[in-house]
Amino acid sequence: MKDFKKLCKAAAIIEIIFGLIGHASAIYFLAAISLGIILLYTASKTEAEILENKSKITILTIISFIINPIAGIIMIIACGNINDYEKMVNSINAPPSEKIVIKKKKVDPEIKKIDILLKLGVGMVFVSGILFATTSWDFINDLTKAIALIVLGTLFIGLSRFSENKLKLYYTTYMYWFLGISFYLLTVVGMLYFGIVGNSLTYTGTCSNLAYAITFFTVAGLALATYLKFSQKLYLYVIYTAVLLMFINLLLGLNVPTVIITLMITI
Repeated sequence: MKDFKKLCKAAAIIEIIFGLIGHASAIYFLAAISLGIILLYTASKTEAEILENKSKITILTIISFIINPIAGIIMIIACGNINDYEKMVNSINAPPSEKIVIKKKKVDPEIKKIDILLKLGVGMVFVSGILFATTSWDFINDLTKAIALIVLGTLFIGLSRFSENKLKLYYTTYMYWFLGISFYLLTVVGMLYFGIVGNSLTYTGTCSNLAYAITFFTVAGLALATYLKFSQKLYLYVIYTAVLLMFINLLLGLNVPTVIITLMITI
């Protein structure tokens, strides 16, 4: 629980610092400073009080991510420490039980073959999705492509749920999920590449920095959803990197000097 308190204090300090830096906006200033004070107060609570207010801390984490994604990522890691501490407490307080021998469930060879075929199919569909998103076929307009990619992404998310609930195949579930969110990302990339929302908001237009910031924000959001579902720590690094790149591009779009950007990231 000490790690949670340290991370909570770090997130609070980051919220306060960014609130002071962004004091030109009164709303952001009040929100960031207030949230920072609340997080400092939360870090001062006892272990029992923290466990009792776990749901409220989760809400604070979501708000932190909205106001300042860097502080939000730190709070996500802190919430993971709460879960670990809670499991440890429950295991200590749990009554002794007889040793249970868990037999490894045998997987039907036919299901293994189906699993391999599904994975191959996922790879082929992903490649075809990239080709579909980045080519300029005259008989399909760009908006139709974007809608089609969204539909395909939703379809594969649904297949992931089906594989999870019915087939009980973890890796197939994961690959379908990954394919689904990849189509969502390709949708955003395609819209910004073809300038569906405007010729200036493209990777080569006058608002190119904003286009890259939107792309990295999408990557961070999709990685966060994947981390919450599969709990793979790799996605925490993806989120952190994407958020930093998003901030860099936003600040570059506002013509902030490189020295100031470096200072803010270092802080």
